[in-house]
Amino acid sequence: MNEIIQTSKATKHFGAIRAVEAVDISVRKGEIYGFIGLNGAGKTTTIRMILGMIRPTSGDVYLKGRKVDAGATDLWKITGYLVEAPYAYPDLTVFENLEIARRLRGLESRTSVERIMEKLAITQYRDRKARNLSQGNGQRLGIAKALIHDPEILILDEPANGLDPAGIAEIRELLKDLALNKGVTIFLSSHILGEISKFATRIGIIHEGALLQEVDAGELDSLLRRRLLVRTEETARARSSLETWGYETSLNENGEIEILGEEALSRSASIVTELVKAGLPPVMVKPEEEDLETYFLRVIGSNGGAA
Repeated sequence: MNEIIQTSKATKHFGAIRAVEAVDISVRKGEIYGFIGLNGAGKTTTIRMILGMIRPTSGDVYLKGRKVDAGATDLWKITGYLVEAPYAYPDLTVFENLEIARRLRGLESRTSVERIMEKLAITQYRDRKARNLSQGNGQRLGIAKALIHDPEILILDEPANGLDPAGIAEIRELLKDLALNKGVTIFLSSHILGEISKFATRIGIIHEGALLQEVDAGELDSLLRRRLLVRTEETARARSSLETWGYETSLNENGEIEILGEEALSRSASIVTELVKAGLPPVMVKPEEEDLETYFLRVIGSNGGAA
């Protein structure tokens, strides 16, 4: 089976609160699946169901084709995770925290701790108590615990929390290496959408507990809107002229003319020239291309979001 993580109509209600509703997720081996949504959209609840930390109200969750339930304890041996805030024993050092993780995982090699500290760039803090770590280094310690046993499946909830830009880039490259070169299947949630777009191979958008869309990274580019914004002193005449020339136009909330499509962007200079010749010189011309963040806001907006 190529699907490593799969949910089938996974639903979780907390009393009258419908946290997650009939979510179908499919993540293939070696994918980096970016799970994005607003706060309270259902990301962490879904992750907890995938990990077996909470039971679905209805529906099922599978890891490597095996149903996640109380008896599937062997699945924990191949899964690493970080959910919400990284947990550590505050009065123990970085080394001691990782040594406990090593023993709990049943790893015989004592070099596992040194290796993972080096990989997460926290060797210099090996003797520092966890409570004295910065937020970013506490996050690195949490990720180190998730990775110490070389898991086949890695599930991370907001792994970039507390990291500075350099740290975010380091973790990004680490995760790319794990997926591309070691076949690790990675499922992560994040609110840093610009970062997700840099390395996720597949993206799922969840809103108000419902999975609105799953899209491969290669398909995303074709879904992003590209448009040319034009402002003139005579908007109605300019729109009429543009449409006579074969362009599709609309007006945005700022009273600017939107010309949609790649052709408008590639011919922006020609459009300006034609408008000037028609006695309609633009006072503003601005090419605009959506990124993942603006696309996400458009998708949730069309489904009753705040966008």
